[in-house]
Amino acid sequence: MTVCLLVASSGVITQAQNSISSSLNKDKSTFQKFIERTARAQHHSRSLKVADNDLLTGIEVSFMSEGVWFTGTKIEMDYDNGKMVSQEVLSLDDEEWVTHELTTKEYQNGLLKQETHQEIDFVTGGLQFYERYTYDYTTGIISEVIYEDWEGDEWIVGYKDEFTVVGGKITEATTLYWENEEWVPTEYYTFEIENDTLIATTQISDNMGGWVNYGRELYPNLTLEELYQVELNILESIQFSMLTSFIQYPDYLSQEWDGEKWVNFELQYTTIYNTPNQALDTKFVNALSWEDDEWKPYLSLVQYYNGKTLADSTILSFFTYTGAETEEWVVYTKENYIYNSAGLFDEIVSTIYPFQGMNLYKYKFEWNGISTGTEKPEKPVSFRLNPAYPNPFNPTTSITYSMEKAGNVRINVYDMLGRFITTLINTSQIAGEHRVLFNADNLASGIYIVRMEADGYQKNQLITLLK
Repeated sequence: MTVCLLVASSGVITQAQNSISSSLNKDKSTFQKFIERTARAQHHSRSLKVADNDLLTGIEVSFMSEGVWFTGTKIEMDYDNGKMVSQEVLSLDDEEWVTHELTTKEYQNGLLKQETHQEIDFVTGGLQFYERYTYDYTTGIISEVIYEDWEGDEWIVGYKDEFTVVGGKITEATTLYWENEEWVPTEYYTFEIENDTLIATTQISDNMGGWVNYGRELYPNLTLEELYQVELNILESIQFSMLTSFIQYPDYLSQEWDGEKWVNFELQYTTIYNTPNQALDTKFVNALSWEDDEWKPYLSLVQYYNGKTLADSTILSFFTYTGAETEEWVVYTKENYIYNSAGLFDEIVSTIYPFQGMNLYKYKFEWNGISTGTEKPEKPVSFRLNPAYPNPFNPTTSITYSMEKAGNVRINVYDMLGRFITTLINTSQIAGEHRVLFNADNLASGIYIVRMEADGYQKNQLITLLK
């Protein structure tokens, strides 16, 4: 998510940005990360497929600049017999579409066997491998996933997840890392149902061949298979709707082991309100953290239906300090939804509220090869710093900008305290569209400011590094 912000802007915005990156991404438990990375394999038969005849084949991403929408990114999906075989992310560069990311999937006997990811090499302009997953199954249920990274000119094994399947269900799992030419177990997951509650316990190696408690999650009225299904739904929608993705996550209680007992850590619960005729009206998802022996709210997602079957909008708010010892809910961002006649997403518009309801992104969807997108408007040449993509990012992001006329341009990166980090470009350039790559591999996770200066033009934007 990109926001234009001056260095001296309000600390409320900075706090909101930090909250959204940590609360929705970095604070996931070890178990939740494990579920996320294996969900696609567990439910391999689904491939961004809403119904048997409803295949999402394209997403057009536009950003607003100076009151006009401009299309800068699109995602294209290809299928074979209803299963996704490739997903391509393209960005507009000098009026040409350039592939930035490519995911390909290979199947065996109808099951996903291997998933390979490539990304653009900004030096050569071509694609290069960077990671791949290889899957194995027992009677159709995932039994192993191996994760590899591309280094130099070969695949290097990193780690794997092993699953124990009993009676067609996963009963336990182990994460092992490849070290010194052998597999070393590091994390162990067990699952049990007690009083209609799924209890997922994570243990870590004690380096002596045993396991010690680390954390656990309790999901009321849920099975492991249902949790995987929910996570897959989130993975399918997260690339175009952050809020509708996270509002799907089920209620849970997260606890940590203090060496003697389980201690509360985080709680999420859902409240649903209906209209007088019992139609769905509003869905609240609240997240609380355990502090000083009590639950304290920190995040709220509210989805409005207004009596309709499909949601009208979703609002994200944070419980934050707004002054000396003053706490209140502060609205951060909102998504508005438009659907086609089949009840599928036609358009999503994302708005940020600390900037007086400024529009950020718009998504247009293509189902079964039928596009609902509009023609890209003729883009006037002017001084402009465009939203970075991707954002959040890890560890590289691409920053595009335009020059109204030839002259010197300088783009620097600062931290949130205004301290200089690096210079991305400082040279004379011709008029037109340009692009520069920011590699933050040596920086810590957090929010950074990108500042462009050219012939009296000055513009800042926030970018979020998530490692």
